[in-house]
Amino acid sequence: MQKSVALLIPRLPFSRLLREIAGHFKPDLRMQSIALAALQEAAETMLVMWFEMLYIVSFN
Repeated sequence: MQKSVALLIPRLPFSRLLREIAGHFKPDLRMQSIALAALQEAAETMLVMWFEMLYIVSFN
């Protein structure tokens, strides 16, 4: 279980990565900071869930 509520991935590198990926589909795409924060929160939640499942499966 994650013990902290702080973000695991720094905001700026995550934002750059998202903008790079989105730029392949729509080069002039603009994102609001709240949208970037929501995407980062969702991505980190999924990563933590996957690592928790992998940890549990590693014991079987």
